[in-house]
Amino acid sequence: ESFIKSARPLDEEDVAALEQRVEHISRSSFVFLSLTVFFVIGLNIILFIAITFNLRIILNGIKEIEEGNLSFRIPLSTKDEFGTIAQFLNTATAKIQIIQQNIEQKVIERTQQLNLAINQLNKDKTIISAERNKLAVALSGITDAVLVMDLNRRVVICNLATEKIIGLPATAILGKPLEQLIQVYDENWPLAIEVFCPVRLGTFEGVVFKKENLKLV
Repeated sequence: ESFIKSARPLDEEDVAALEQRVEHISRSSFVFLSLTVFFVIGLNIILFIAITFNLRIILNGIKEIEEGNLSFRIPLSTKDEFGTIAQFLNTATAKIQIIQQNIEQKVIERTQQLNLAINQLNKDKTIISAERNKLAVALSGITDAVLVMDLNRRVVICNLATEKIIGLPATAILGKPLEQLIQVYDENWPLAIEVFCPVRLGTFEGVVFKKENLKLV
């Protein structure tokens, strides 16, 4: 009751002051809300730019690695998910680079060994060819027919007497399998080539077959 008695009606000045205060609060609230919205939008833009920038760095690094540049390292050391991905890719690339270097080194070593083996083989072929020519010259003066074969029973050397008996020139005899050139008979039974021309595996030493009353066809 005392409160009601002490209250007085608002005059025009009080109403104007109240309206000004309300308007000030409204403006302040609008400004604060606007700043908040701008801050949130700006923060999102900054985050988007940062994410896009880091993602572009990682994608460029992956492209470099795909093109074979295994020495490239992604220049990103942030303490976030992008930094973790970059570190993982850099570690994996370094391991792949080491493996590739080891493989290349082994290829170089194997190539060198193969070249040495090829050179040695060529030298051996030259020596064998020279010795074969010497043997062919020596056999040319022998009146008996002589055939020299490799381990596959292919003729590698023959003399003039062999050409006369078989009836073919040396160019038609050399390199041919023996079974295509002659057949040996024991009386009326043909002998298998393994019998009259045995091959001792594991050695280049010749094997001699002797038997009387053989017929050569």
